[in-house]
Amino acid sequence: MRWIGILIVAPLWGMVSTQLFLQAWLSFINGIISVVGFFTGRVDRKTTALGIGVGLGSAILFSLLLRAGFWLLSDILHFGYSTAENTVYWIFAALSALYMLPQIPRRMKKSWRNAMVLGSLESDIFTRKLSQK
Repeated sequence: MRWIGILIVAPLWGMVSTQLFLQAWLSFINGIISVVGFFTGRVDRKTTALGIGVGLGSAILFSLLLRAGFWLLSDILHFGYSTAENTVYWIFAALSALYMLPQIPRRMKKSWRNAMVLGSLESDIFTRKLSQK
């Protein structure tokens, strides 16, 4: 059972938990950006109110998924208590963070633009639809 934790559970949970953590913070930041956009009033308030709901709702969802994963693996399945499991977990968490962290500024700029520039969100949707064809 110990080797399953070291070879399978720790690497997978290291990558997944890091992405859940960073996605929760990015969603929270997107919600705050939408709040700023709501009060500046450059974009339709209905659109920014939806952005607030989606951003904060996503932050709550990703946080709950992260907490549920830790609860399931630690309290129920008893993984993560050995030094080897923790070492492997943090190695894969760091690798996952190195992959995801460079993407965050671009995503924040896009969220800022969608909340502050009239027509930006519609343009993004139109561009995405054209690229799928």
